[in-house]
Amino acid sequence: PAGGSDPTFHPAFNGVVNAVGLQPNGAIVAGGAFTVANSVTRHRLARLNADGTLDFTFAYLPGGANDAVRALALQSDGRILIGGDFTTYDGVNRSHFARVNLDGTLDWQFDPGSALDHTPYAVVETFTDTNQTVRKILVGGSFTLANGAPRRYLAQFNDNGSVDPGFNPSPDPGANGIGGFVWAIAVQTDHKVVIGGDFVSINGVVRNHIARLNADGSLDTSFNNPGTGASDSVRALTIQLDGRILVG
Repeated sequence: PAGGSDPTFHPAFNGVVNAVGLQPNGAIVAGGAFTVANSVTRHRLARLNADGTLDFTFAYLPGGANDAVRALALQSDGRILIGGDFTTYDGVNRSHFARVNLDGTLDWQFDPGSALDHTPYAVVETFTDTNQTVRKILVGGSFTLANGAPRRYLAQFNDNGSVDPGFNPSPDPGANGIGGFVWAIAVQTDHKVVIGGDFVSINGVVRNHIARLNADGSLDTSFNNPGTGASDSVRALTIQLDGRILVG
């Protein structure tokens, strides 16, 4: 709590850790470019116990991703969404996007088809109903196709892995869409979506690196560009309990 390093917590990876998620029991899911965690082979996804020791029940050999995991999100049901440079998981084709079961094996119920044509950097679970029964998954990154559908840097998937046709930031093929990579996503309680990234416009409207979208993906013009916006790329977002947005 005082900010010093915790001497009782010392996991060891042989490569970069890009994303972490905390499970309700204190276990930590880590994704990155590593192939070894705590001296044991783990292909770019591992789970640690709360004390930093390796959870041997998760992501065992020969499974895992064939390239780096860049983003992950823990669903409310415990399953894990991952995005990254990989094209297979557990030897099954999963182009840059997959969902993993509680034991680290591939979730076959989630089939994104051809998935994404390039790397995602942000993955977020959201719900479109107040009872939280209609699960959606937002993905942002450097891709332009989501299961073959044009989706420029931002897409929404249904719970079975299909692309949600009701969410499209650029429904007009002639529109410019989002003008740069999306690095960060945060969802408000009213289902509006705040995004951050490299872009300086959305469908021709100036939005310097931060914008808010309506639930259908259209630009929320009531969220006016804050002055000149951010002077460079926004890589992280989170929403406070009072609704204000923290930006990094």
